[in-house]
Order: sequence, then structure tokens, then C-alpha cells
Amino acid sequence: MQGRLTLAGQTREVSCDVRAAVGTDTLRATGEFSVKQTDYGIRPYRGGPAGSVRVADRVTFSFEAVAVRSPGPW
Repeated sequence: MQGRLTLAGQTREVSCDVRAAVGTDTLRATGEFSVKQTDYGIRPYRGGPAGSVRVADRVTFSFEAVAVRSPGPW
């Protein structure tokens, strides 16, 4: 799947593999992708005593979406 992700006012194209499972009345999709904060103009956090706390540049997003069939008449 391809889409656009906006962070800190900057938009970039991202892609990821999506796994889908079809149930009787549901459709479930899961996926994961990662981006670098610096690609969006974000400087990874560094601080704490003597700079001992650091956050990695790469951030991973995981998602799960579930669609449920409406019980109403068609």
C-alpha cells in the first residue's frame, strides 16, 4: 500500500505491506512501516544528564484496522 504521511508540517510518500484477513462480517488489515524523523525536519531528542537520553532517528508505526459489516438492510 502507498500513501502520504505528514509530520511536523512536511509530507512524504510512504509504502508498506498490508496483511488482510476476511471474516464472515469483518475485514481486518494490519501493517507496519518506519520513517526517519530527520526526513521530516525533526531533530531526534537528546538530553538528560550529560546528554545520556537519546531517541533513535528511525520511528516505526504499526497499525490494525477493522471494518465491520453494517447490520442494516441494503
